[in-house]
Amino acid sequence: MHRKKCAVVGVMALLVSGVANAGPTPAGGYDDELRDEWRDDRYDEDARLQTTVSLGVDYSQGDYGDPSISRSGVAQAGLKLEYEPVTVRVYVPLLVSDGVLLDDAVGGTNGTEVGLGDIIASAVYTWYPSSRTLPTIDVIAKVKLPTASSSKGLGTGETDVTLGAEVSQTFGVVTLFAGGAYRFKGGGAFRDVLLATGGASVRFSQSLSAGVAYDFREASTGAVPDSHELSPFLSLRLSDHVKLTPYGVIGLSNGAPDWGVGSSIAYTF
Repeated sequence: MHRKKCAVVGVMALLVSGVANAGPTPAGGYDDELRDEWRDDRYDEDARLQTTVSLGVDYSQGDYGDPSISRSGVAQAGLKLEYEPVTVRVYVPLLVSDGVLLDDAVGGTNGTEVGLGDIIASAVYTWYPSSRTLPTIDVIAKVKLPTASSSKGLGTGETDVTLGAEVSQTFGVVTLFAGGAYRFKGGGAFRDVLLATGGASVRFSQSLSAGVAYDFREASTGAVPDSHELSPFLSLRLSDHVKLTPYGVIGLSNGAPDWGVGSSIAYTF
C-alpha cells in the first residue's frame, strides 16, 4: 500500500501497516493503499487483543508529465489494535515536500517544505469463511484527517472518507488478493475517486514471502492522468514479534512516480 502521492523529498507502507503473507502496504499506510495484511488463517474463537507498532520510511520521485522532477518522502509511525474480527489502525506521517501535491494536483511549492502529514485512521471488519475454498473478505472504512498544511502544499485541508472491500485466497503457498474502494473527497476542486488493487504473493517459508501488487487510483482533477503502478515487495519475519517489509514502486503512468523504494518494521506485542 495504499501512500499519499504527494511529491516530497525525504524519508515511510510501509507500514502499514506491514505486509503479511501477501501484499505490501507500499508507503501505504500513508494514505489509501487498500491492502494491509492478507491472511492465511481463519477466525479464532480464542482471539486476544494484539497491539502492533510500526515505523516506516518511503522515497519516490518522478516528473509526473512536467519538465522538472518532483521527489517525495515520508516517515511514518503506526499503531494497530486487532481483536478478531475487527482491526483499528492509526498512522501519523511526517512529510518533506519538494514538488507538486500530486494526489490532488493543486500545484507546486517553491523550495522544500517539511511538516506533519494527514493522519489516517481506519477500521476493518474481516469475514473468515468456515471453508478454505472461500476467500477471506475485509470491509474497510478509512478517514483522512486534514492535519497537513495546505499552505505548504502538504495537504488539501479537507477530510476524506474511503469505503472499500478486499478479498484474498490462498492456494498452497500462493495467495491472490484484490480490492476496490471509493474515496469521497472533502470538497473544493477535487472529485471523488475510484481505487483498485490486485496481486499475488508466494510464501517460501514461515519467515519469508514475496510478491507484487498493482495499484490504480483515479485522478481527483483533470490536471493529471490516473495513477497506475506496480509494487514488488518482501515480507521478512525476523522473530515471533518483529516483521520487516521492504518494497519498491514502478510507475506505469504520468500520474504515478517513476520509481520509489521503502520499508517498514513492525513489532507485535
